[in-house]
Amino acid sequence: MSALPLNRLWSRAVLARLMACGVRDVVLCHGGRSAAFAMEASNTEGLRTILRIDERAGGFFALGLVRASGRPVAVVTTSGSAVANTLPALAEAWTGGGAVVLVSCDRPDTARAEGAPQTLAHLPLTASVVAAQHEFPEPAAEPAAFAELVAGLDRVLQVAIDRNQPVHLNLPLNGDISSVQPEDQAALLNLLPEGLDRALTARQPVGDGPDEIDAWVHEHGAGPGQRGVIAVGSHPEISAEALAELAKATGYPLIVDAGSGLRGELGGCLTLCDIAVFHPAVAGQGPEVVLHAGKPMTSPFLERWLKRPGARRLALDHVRARGLSHDAPQPPLSAEALRRLKYLLGHGDSAWAEQFAAIDQASNARAEGCVEAIGWNEASLVYHALHREGFDRVFFASSLAVRMGNLWVGAGQQVKVDVNRGLNGIDGTLSTFLGTLTANGERGLLVVGDQAFLHDLPALEQLEEPPPGVILLMDNSGPGLLDLVVWNTSPEIRAALHRPTIMDVESVARAFGLQYASASDMAALSEALEQAPDGGLSIIHAKLADTGFEQAVSTLARGLLGFGA
Repeated sequence: MSALPLNRLWSRAVLARLMACGVRDVVLCHGGRSAAFAMEASNTEGLRTILRIDERAGGFFALGLVRASGRPVAVVTTSGSAVANTLPALAEAWTGGGAVVLVSCDRPDTARAEGAPQTLAHLPLTASVVAAQHEFPEPAAEPAAFAELVAGLDRVLQVAIDRNQPVHLNLPLNGDISSVQPEDQAALLNLLPEGLDRALTARQPVGDGPDEIDAWVHEHGAGPGQRGVIAVGSHPEISAEALAELAKATGYPLIVDAGSGLRGELGGCLTLCDIAVFHPAVAGQGPEVVLHAGKPMTSPFLERWLKRPGARRLALDHVRARGLSHDAPQPPLSAEALRRLKYLLGHGDSAWAEQFAAIDQASNARAEGCVEAIGWNEASLVYHALHREGFDRVFFASSLAVRMGNLWVGAGQQVKVDVNRGLNGIDGTLSTFLGTLTANGERGLLVVGDQAFLHDLPALEQLEEPPPGVILLMDNSGPGLLDLVVWNTSPEIRAALHRPTIMDVESVARAFGLQYASASDMAALSEALEQAPDGGLSIIHAKLADTGFEQAVSTLARGLLGFGA
């Protein structure tokens, strides 16, 4: 009868249940306490292990894998501050969706009680940003202990796959210095309970039904002939097919953020509404009914227009409320509820909808000429990059990059779009991008500002097989978005708070073994994109002015609306 060190056997049981719920990738962050688990994971057939040194980067890398693969992904850490470093990624997964399974390998209870190095109370650290947690007992060579282990695992993992939210498993492992024990602490393999490979699948929740829709329509007086829109933000949980059918039945304009990832599937959607809402024909006459899916819209101006007094809002899903409560998130409206909604709303105000769509269509028709008129800046750079073929995915960093992308990703454009908009922060941009590419081997383009790039440099630690992609770095020497919304309010504020980013990007690329090219005008950018290798990772350093963008945006908006310079 064969045997394994007890920590390895304990880890084997955990890994079996992780695979049973769909995990096929494990991101391993080095540490002595997690060594036994890492060894067992590396020897598990059907499981891919990916090594990341930095836990913060590892957490976001795991989130990227989740988003691109649609499966839960485990990230494994050692104890102490390593767990704290995963909090930004867990917070993004908590608010934006993503079944990241944190497995923190902890010291035994006695060592924690004695204040051993690298010990913290792990569960309180993550409590506000995970949907479920479990503190496991120390490994014990007893059948009852293994049964308790499996029961706790199944409870927490079921929450992860049901809610598509992060969870935390805290796994104490024995050993003084590390969890790799001598063979005299071995346990028999027959202690493993039967049925460890039993599949754990998501349970299908049921959303609001027809009765709730009847009540909402009655309360708000919604009905045929009203001005209505369907607004879709990032990370929606309702299908493109359901949205298209709802738009067809009601005649409501379909406003779709690029970050939703659905513009490619919704060829008739409107894409320049960030600008169109300033047109006099619609600026003063907003919607009476707003059907919303996903997170808030990227543009605060569009979001404000959708929230005009008197507008009745109905959530088609409940993604907007993610992260505000530990109650189970409500699922999207049921199919029956959607059918009832279409029937009760009837067809909206056709004249208003057609006028709105015509403004968007005209703005799109003017786009190329308007971009050429404003010269070399962030808006024109992103426009031209998105019109280059050869990328399967495009990832927009938060702040200015995602706003420029939201202008230029076209309706029906066949490219997958990814964003981290759960918290709208710049955390983990490079790591999440690399995770999405690693999931399926696709070639991707990341559009990122200099501060978001600098914030996540540990992500560039080379993988064994770097995914194919291009990092397009918009270097305007600081937070470009703040030039539009903060610095422009007062010269004194900019002088006091603006700090140029100081970074030798070419040396960074060389240090991580990446190909580098720079661009200071559109011709150089086109050449750099053309010469970027199909395999491996490269950086294109777009050097931009740190002033003048506010005026360029104003000129662009007026041009798109047909008002001239």
